[in-house]
Amino acid sequence: MGDVVDADREHLRLLKIGFYILTVLCGLGSLAGLIFLAVGGAVASGVWVSAHGGSNGDPTVIAWLFPLVGLGLLVGGGVFTFLTWRVAQCLAEYRSRTFCMVIAALWCLHMPLGTIVGVLALIVLSRPSVQALFAGAAASPAGTFD
Repeated sequence: MGDVVDADREHLRLLKIGFYILTVLCGLGSLAGLIFLAVGGAVASGVWVSAHGGSNGDPTVIAWLFPLVGLGLLVGGGVFTFLTWRVAQCLAEYRSRTFCMVIAALWCLHMPLGTIVGVLALIVLSRPSVQALFAGAAASPAGTFD
């Protein structure tokens, strides 16, 4: 039984590292929203129009569309980055197994690395021995040091 628990702890440690890597990649990806904000600002200020030899129409729609997309990427990416970081923390503490499974399932939509980490997380978190490990951590009082 001890070997199974040791293997589970090692798998959870590796998953934690995987989710930290996904956190960094997600955070960097959400910074793409800054590009959309910059393009929207250039269009709104008229720099884009004058640099490309005139206007084919009213740039107002584009001027609002780009910053809105950029803001959505920044906020959405920031929230997902935080949730991914929180999963890594929960895996280290053996807490919130259901939350970890939900976020891992969402990561399965992000090919290829997110799919790999997400599927592996779902497999590991579905094991009865891991469920017992999380249940044991939930039963112990928080803040105690043995």
